[in-house]
Amino acid sequence: MIDTGRRQFSALSIMMIMAAPAAMGQVTTGLVTGTVKDAQDAIIPGATVSLISEARGTKVGEVVTSDKGDYIFPNVPGDTYTIQVELAGFKTSRRPGVSVSPGDRATVPRSLLRWAR
Repeated sequence: MIDTGRRQFSALSIMMIMAAPAAMGQVTTGLVTGTVKDAQDAIIPGATVSLISEARGTKVGEVVTSDKGDYIFPNVPGDTYTIQVELAGFKTSRRPGVSVSPGDRATVPRSLLRWAR
């Protein structure tokens, strides 16, 4: 009787140990990247890019574009977002409908800024 209990415990222990790496390896976030340019296709460094959840209406993150106009949002929870780009002298630009799923890399087509008049 004791031997059966030990076997069950050992089998259960082995199953839990084998399942642990699979559970830890599950990806729960995605990545959003893009480049900000103006209407003449010139890169725009120093623009503020915000990631806004469309479902909750909350700002998830804010970054500044690199010297090459690029931006990246790592560890983004799955959701649908609006990308908002702002820079003094330009009109605020918004791109809705950016869908992010866990494990995905969402590359946003060029975000366009137009001069404010």
